[in-house]
Amino acid sequence: MVPKDPLKVLPGRDSGVFLYGGQQVLAGSVPYIDFWDHKGPLIYYVNAIGLLIGQGSRWGVWMLEFLCLVAICLGLYWMADHAQGGLAGIASMGFGAVLLSRGGPYHLDTTNYVETYSIFLNITGVVLWSTTFNRQRSTWRWAMIGVMLGLSFCLRPNNIGTAIAISGMEIYLGYKSGALKNGFRNLLGIMTGTLVILAILFGVLLAQGAFQEFIDQVFVYNFFYTQFGSTGPIQILSQGITGWVWLPAMCYLGLATILNRTINGEKKARVDFPFFLFLLIGLPIEIAITLLSQRVYTHYFILWVPYLAWLIGCAILLIPQVIQEQINRIPSYILPVALAAGLIVVNSQTIQTISRQFNRLALDRSERHTEVINPIVDYVTVNTEPGENVLVWGNDVWINYLADRQSPTRYIYQYPLFMPGYTHGKKVSEFLEDMRTDPPNLIVSTQKVDYRDMLSLETLLEQQGGVTKIGLPIEFEAVIAFIKRNYCVHDTIRGATIYQLFDGATTDYSCP
Repeated sequence: MVPKDPLKVLPGRDSGVFLYGGQQVLAGSVPYIDFWDHKGPLIYYVNAIGLLIGQGSRWGVWMLEFLCLVAICLGLYWMADHAQGGLAGIASMGFGAVLLSRGGPYHLDTTNYVETYSIFLNITGVVLWSTTFNRQRSTWRWAMIGVMLGLSFCLRPNNIGTAIAISGMEIYLGYKSGALKNGFRNLLGIMTGTLVILAILFGVLLAQGAFQEFIDQVFVYNFFYTQFGSTGPIQILSQGITGWVWLPAMCYLGLATILNRTINGEKKARVDFPFFLFLLIGLPIEIAITLLSQRVYTHYFILWVPYLAWLIGCAILLIPQVIQEQINRIPSYILPVALAAGLIVVNSQTIQTISRQFNRLALDRSERHTEVINPIVDYVTVNTEPGENVLVWGNDVWINYLADRQSPTRYIYQYPLFMPGYTHGKKVSEFLEDMRTDPPNLIVSTQKVDYRDMLSLETLLEQQGGVTKIGLPIEFEAVIAFIKRNYCVHDTIRGATIYQLFDGATTDYSCP
């Protein structure tokens, strides 16, 4: 988490939307009604809690994610230790931490992805599931598994691979043991916990009048979003395998060997059969769900991390017995001491960075800023007053969050207005009416838009021959006319074009 701390790095696009959503929730806004987004509602409340802890700054959200990552690594260790042994636990935890750092703050452009919080909930569900082995009655555990998996669904409906794997395992184990009734009973317990969470979610959305919009934005939009993805399954698998799976994939052969020994009664290694079978089917399920997106976003692969880390633990069980005996003869205190010393040496620069950050945040009262300073945000805060609206064209909603300026419309980013099959004239007219009712004092066009999903403002304003020729609703003509009539180019900062509200703009859009 250190390389992506709020003192040095701006929020990413997804994180910016979630931070703005959390900020608006604290201000009394309702997700889907007051701001548009296609993720599950829980992520906005997670960010709201973090902002509350951080007194409005990202540090609270940063700390929540840090604690989640720590809990994830401990969960990886605990599960592997109980199912495979201590060495497998250490290997799983270590490799999981490497994967999380490569697939999270180091490898990606930002943090605060829904997948990080989902992994925490999913691993908690797996740990609870493991405690049900060899127990006759554990109804509350099955319900709590369902609660964890239901909360993961509330972050992002696609994050249900673990729920499918556990549910399938219970039916299979019940069938193999001749107690299929128990398998369905356990599945009913999981479903009960999940349905309780969904009932609370739907009840809150219905009470807020946001249920219909929730269905429209989270399910209907995402259906078209995947339909118009431009990445085929081969390309997605290629990136996932070359970037993540090369070593754990080799462990599948070892896993198959161990399973074969277990099935044939040759217990030459400590084996927990249900857990191994869970790994064997769980990763393919997660991969299949990833393929549904038809888009290559590295953070989608974060959900593979638990399975890959536990598969590394499987490799430990293939170490010849004589080597394991030699390892076990090492005094118990040597390994943790050696690991701690190694970590301190390897991460000495990181430790110094943490020390400087702590000094700046907690001790150096002369420093006013707790987050990175950005020229665009500074410009917005200087040229607008608190309470005035600012429209960010594109998906850099972090500008609204950092400047603490509200968007004039719930379409805080405009991708839904450009999505074929989803958008229509009514949505564009709603956007225009919001602009007319409370015109933003500034429009910030960063020109960093995904051209698969929308047009930049400059491209839209320069459009010749009508918007219908490029597949947009005719109502966009009125949007173009409104902006041309009421806004002029006031400045350009870091590649962002700043349009200012001005009655009677010149033909070249330049402000007088």
